Amino acid sequence: MRCAQLGLIFCSLVVDHLVVSHRLPEDSLEAVGTSLIQRSLSLHRAHPWIGKNGDVLRQGATRAVAPTHLRRGAAWNWTAPLHGLVRASPVIDEEVSIYLSSINGAIYKFDQHGKELWKTFTGRGLPGNPVLYEKSLFAVQDDCTFLALDPSNGKERWRAKGGEAFGSDTPSIVADKGRVFTACCDEAERTPVGGATFVVAMDASNGQKLWTMRPANRVYNFLASVVDDSLLFADLNGGVYRLAASDGKVLWSHPAPEYAAFGTGGLTTAANGIAYVTSNKKEPSVGASRGVLSAYFITDGKLLWQKALPLSANSGAAIGQKSPNTYFVTVALGPNPAMPLSFPPNGFMDIEPQSPSTKDGLKPGKAMTFDAGSGELLWSFDFPDWHGVAAGDTVDHVCLPDSFANPSIGGDGSVYIAGESGVIYRLRDSNGDGKIDNDEVDSFDTKNAFQGAPALSDGILAAAPCNGLFVFLE
Repeated sequence: MRCAQLGLIFCSLVVDHLVVSHRLPEDSLEAVGTSLIQRSLSLHRAHPWIGKNGDVLRQGATRAVAPTHLRRGAAWNWTAPLHGLVRASPVIDEEVSIYLSSINGAIYKFDQHGKELWKTFTGRGLPGNPVLYEKSLFAVQDDCTFLALDPSNGKERWRAKGGEAFGSDTPSIVADKGRVFTACCDEAERTPVGGATFVVAMDASNGQKLWTMRPANRVYNFLASVVDDSLLFADLNGGVYRLAASDGKVLWSHPAPEYAAFGTGGLTTAANGIAYVTSNKKEPSVGASRGVLSAYFITDGKLLWQKALPLSANSGAAIGQKSPNTYFVTVALGPNPAMPLSFPPNGFMDIEPQSPSTKDGLKPGKAMTFDAGSGELLWSFDFPDWHGVAAGDTVDHVCLPDSFANPSIGGDGSVYIAGESGVIYRLRDSNGDGKIDNDEVDSFDTKNAFQGAPALSDGILAAAPCNGLFVFLE
């Protein structure tokens, strides 16, 4: 907070219980206030957001309180050069620096105020979500080459092959206890829509390949959680696997729900010992797919509860904490957007119609929050209907994101959701009445759709639409 906003003629900084006060001229208050904030951040590390969904559990939540007034607009924004495409989720380190990778193979580091600290071009496409671990930033190129970069300057520490192909969906990299994981495939298994056929583990210190494991079905938008030296993930049908992180041995697996259909969701976990999986199933009564949210015990894979959802589930869940022993799980639902066509003008191909009779590209959207232990519905919110292609998509700039990016949850319980419309929403049932009132919704329109999930830290929200980056400060 700026000193001038407080109407004070002094600023105080508390360091190790020592209060130092400086009497200042009025015109110096703002500058010194900024320096004190920067000094405070250097002494008190911010909560990092190490990769998509925030941490190794991939729970999509943080104790940090992020900005709550989105309508005021972003503090700054950046547009990818040369009509570039961004599908990755931002990363935020303990010094509140922001890292972002782009499809064309560039990785950027910015300070919280938008100054570019470095950029590096890796030489090949980067379709996935990078991760920050043990003073290295890890990314994977489209030929499944793992890269370890020095976060301080972007210099390469090592590179090593984990497979032959990676993407063109948006897989994530996860790292813990000296290992780095993602999912790749052989060149002969590559498809135009992406997906992977095996999980691979590499030594984080030198890039040595440790093991590979092939699940029963292809993996899409690979997102894995690390719990008790094990790796958990779901395949594109909603089948769930728990592997030993040391050697890839299957500790347990659970088949996909009945009548499984293709989905772009995934698995997330929380400290409550439960894994949450979003998937889709065929719904003959409507002639289209609808979503499923399943909760499994991490220890043995037994199903705790399962919910049929009113719309397709094409992004992963986020798990927030209401109290020390009470959690909630939020999902964002809706059919994926259409693909733009060059002819006829403004034409599109609806890849996932809401129903067989849908001809106008209708894309309804909905957020739903459940009690994480029982599956009881706590609240829901209907987004304005969208139609056709994702915001900002053209035949020359095709992002083709999922309907919504994974939600992100701040330390005050605020839920941040961005998707195909290009609008970032902040939702919070402040009065606990089981519905989201008008004064419990805040939003900002970036005009470009999102594949990457919002990243949160103390007083900062970094959101990367398909054409760049918007950063909100508070």
